[in-house]
Amino acid sequence: MSLKTALRRMKKKGLYYDIRSYRRFRKKLVVLSKNCPPKAMPVGQVIRTIRNWGIIGYLFNRYYMAHGECSVAEYVPENFYSWYLLSALNPKTTAHRVGDKRMLDILYPGTSPTFLIKSDGRWSFSEQAIDDAEAERMLLEHLPSAVVLKKPDSARGQDIYIFSEGESAELLDKARKLPDLCVQDYIHQDQALAVFHPASVNTIRVLTINFMGDIRILGAFVRFGVGDSVVDNVEAGGLCVHLDRYGHAAGPAIHKDGRSFTHHPDSQQAFSSLVVQHWSVLEEQVTELHRMTPDVGFIGWDFAVGEDRFWLLECNTGHPSLLYHQYQQAPLFGDMLPGLFRAVTGRAFLR
Repeated sequence: MSLKTALRRMKKKGLYYDIRSYRRFRKKLVVLSKNCPPKAMPVGQVIRTIRNWGIIGYLFNRYYMAHGECSVAEYVPENFYSWYLLSALNPKTTAHRVGDKRMLDILYPGTSPTFLIKSDGRWSFSEQAIDDAEAERMLLEHLPSAVVLKKPDSARGQDIYIFSEGESAELLDKARKLPDLCVQDYIHQDQALAVFHPASVNTIRVLTINFMGDIRILGAFVRFGVGDSVVDNVEAGGLCVHLDRYGHAAGPAIHKDGRSFTHHPDSQQAFSSLVVQHWSVLEEQVTELHRMTPDVGFIGWDFAVGEDRFWLLECNTGHPSLLYHQYQQAPLFGDMLPGLFRAVTGRAFLR
């Protein structure tokens, strides 16, 4: 048997998919296995789960079920989400355009703190081209209240630069060197979030789906920086706290290595006290924003909570992970899951 034939048969049987899944997601499985002792399933449920999700998906579900104390294997595994759902619902070209930070104020006017963008070395303001001298004048004009420079595709807390008063030379040097930029005002966040970790802007991630015109909020959490970090991303060492449907903290904070915290390790503020005020306003805002972008199925929205409004900082369309949304929670998709599963696989979901 040739290698090509063997690979084709493996792919047909699902083995190829599981091997690729294991190679990509083994680190996440290790973290889950350390913190979520696998939950035993009846034999019939094991068979149905493997038929639905494959072996790696079955492992994801065992760990999620154990930690979330859920009795059904209806958590969508990260590998299935990545290779089936995202590829089907987030067309690459459209998703890349929406996820480009320079597009925020164009797609969603008035929602973002963005005031300048730079593309291929050319500056623009309110979609109008401006020269370098005018751009640098505007940068310095904003500087007393701090300025944030981001690369259009920055992720995981990387490629984000914050400049304060007295750092004008450093600001201009960085702005001149980078050909593509999104420039934003620094957000002075609401005290309810600043009290946990004032050094970072602590943001809310809301994950939404648009499937056949049905737009839903799948989950939300708040991220907090730790130590002297000025970013709050979990992958950069921050913590995330789940929010329930009323905007209240739902459980302890989670670190990327699986550790949990009832209090912030720096401020000692109890996470149980966390409440996002005017949560219903944010729900309405994010639903309306997704309605303005109907061609993208999944969007992870990052908001900062200002003193009088919610500011949209980023739209994550490349791979807004399900992992931290599903950790400690019930399955996200509910009655949408069977139709979604059939749409992307052509098979019926086995319950």
